[in-house]
Amino acid sequence: MTSCTSLTTFSNLTSCVLGIINSVIPVILALTVVWIIWSAFNLTKSDGEEARKEWRDAILYGIVGLFVMVSIYGLVNILTGTFQFGSSNITAPNVAKAIQPAAPTQ
Repeated sequence: MTSCTSLTTFSNLTSCVLGIINSVIPVILALTVVWIIWSAFNLTKSDGEEARKEWRDAILYGIVGLFVMVSIYGLVNILTGTFQFGSSNITAPNVAKAIQPAAPTQ
């Protein structure tokens, strides 16, 4: 995680915010897995069809939420890698070299 001590530029601020977000994502994913396991445990010990339906729905919502989070995280990483966001190696094309007059033919 980057240090958030000197937030004098926009780049430092965004780097700090992204560092915090990247630190929180694994915690949220872990809490979602714990929620699914907790719901499954409560499903096995619940009595009555109404209670069982509530815990089945909780498991389903947890699995769907986990799938959505992992999918979006993967998609963002694919797009970041493909378009090289955050890379400072971008150079502008040199138009003078691209447009050259044709050599005279004899």
